[in-house]
Amino acid sequence: QERVTALTGNAPFNQVDGAWLRYAANTGTMGETTSLLFGVWSDEVGNGDPALHHGNLYTTLLRSLGVYLPEVNSRAYADDLRFDEATFVAPVFQLAISQHSQDYFPEILGMTLFLEWEVLSLVPGTKRLEYFGIDAQFFRMHIGIDNASKGHGAMARRAVELYLDQVLRESGAAAQQAHWARIWRG
Repeated sequence: QERVTALTGNAPFNQVDGAWLRYAANTGTMGETTSLLFGVWSDEVGNGDPALHHGNLYTTLLRSLGVYLPEVNSRAYADDLRFDEATFVAPVFQLAISQHSQDYFPEILGMTLFLEWEVLSLVPGTKRLEYFGIDAQFFRMHIGIDNASKGHGAMARRAVELYLDQVLRESGAAAQQAHWARIWRG
């Protein structure tokens, strides 16, 4: 029951997985940095396949445990007593910053780097869930696609490198350091 309660408490974060990237790409031309972020976003929403959409995968996990939540975009979800108010801080921040993707592009790069590299911490918890007979597909999938060699971790690292190289070329070393500080804070 403790594991089910913890998984339920993480629903607001996991059911909006990737939200910080939802407006990182725009219509018009696109450079490689933005293309890399769009590639991560596309994976987060299942590349058009609802069965692979990360929010849907987490919902499926919860339902397999007998947890049925209101729709994520409903008032009933926000008011659900199974959630502590603190569980909404990170997902609401992601949704808010995504509304201003161009203004906060360095921070979004930093968030992507952080969130896609933290996958290494999922391995022990995934093994524990499987030990207790809980389907850990949501977490196993992240371990597979967020890897640092070819997956989202590598894409995030490359996007940061490209971005900082561009800032250096266009604005110099001091600007590059300022943008790196923004990425780091993100």
